Amino acid sequence: MGLPLSGMVMDRFGPKWSILIGLVGLGLASYLLSGLTLTTPAAVIQLWLVGRSIGFGFAYQPANVIALSDIPRQKLARGSSFFNVLRQVATAFSTSFLATYIKDRSVPHYAHLAEQTTPASLLYASIRGTLAQAAGQCRWTLPTQAQAVAQLVGQLRLQATVLAYRDALLLITGCVAVALVLALFVGNPRGGGGAIIE
Repeated sequence: MGLPLSGMVMDRFGPKWSILIGLVGLGLASYLLSGLTLTTPAAVIQLWLVGRSIGFGFAYQPANVIALSDIPRQKLARGSSFFNVLRQVATAFSTSFLATYIKDRSVPHYAHLAEQTTPASLLYASIRGTLAQAAGQCRWTLPTQAQAVAQLVGQLRLQATVLAYRDALLLITGCVAVALVLALFVGNPRGGGGAIIE
């Protein structure tokens, strides 16, 4: 959806405005997505992801045009191949970097959440209530306690992962902000051989 609209904006106003619109949309949607919680409705998440996709569509194609505009026509196939390889390597690197970042950030978040689980916390009170209910039914409480603690640990890990994703999305938003500043310096694309496209 973003690519056809991006083409119309680029034809009318040039690549800079299409890239700026795309980066603003991508940054805004990434920032909104960083507000993710365990209770965020799926429809809201889908809306934010669609916003990111549209923003990416607006920014991607004009950036390709500008990147390939200075390459002479006889070398365009080789330049396009090199650009595609470079794009795929950058995508693989950024994906692995973000996966590692999320994994590393989830550890301190988990430790912080575990520190907050004290006898005065709601989670601890919930475990105590479950154990009291099991004892009231004359059941052996050890399996119930093990199950409750396993559920608690699972919830803490899940919450820590969500917080790590929030950190990664804020990092992405910061990178988009830097790209937005750099996009202000984008000029008109050049045709093959260095002629400026009118």
